Amino acid sequence: MNVSEEKMLRLQKNLPIIRNLAGWTAEDLGKNIGVTRQTITNIEKSDTLSMTKTQYIATRAVLDYEISNSSNKTLSDAIAVLVDADDLTEDQEKKIHETISNISETKSRRMRDKIVLESVATMIATIGVISGLSMSQALKKSSSIPKWLSDLMK
Repeated sequence: MNVSEEKMLRLQKNLPIIRNLAGWTAEDLGKNIGVTRQTITNIEKSDTLSMTKTQYIATRAVLDYEISNSSNKTLSDAIAVLVDADDLTEDQEKKIHETISNISETKSRRMRDKIVLESVATMIATIGVISGLSMSQALKKSSSIPKWLSDLMK
């Protein structure tokens, strides 16, 4: 699997959480990228890479737009950790997935989105504190072409 496919799969696996952080339903995201709610649901439920490059680019573009037009730093940080971080250890990935599992359980019990947002913020803080993960590069890099798009085009 190449770098682009790895990032596509990371986005796909974490899409429900990222979507919730943006405040979007599957239908909202589908409308934003030009697909149906069912397509989003199928992507989110798949264990193998089912997101196309076009869907990945569209999803990243609308997420970048949301980040640039809102004060949702948690969304930006979550994408930096869950999708863009290339230097996570196995232990860090395990901690992330444990937290994601807890978030999913919380969501399945129909808790409010605020709890989901707090859980993700805690996850990001925990990863940084426990593992010493430096997200400064991922969070500070800015150029006319986003890194995720540059990586995809390589």
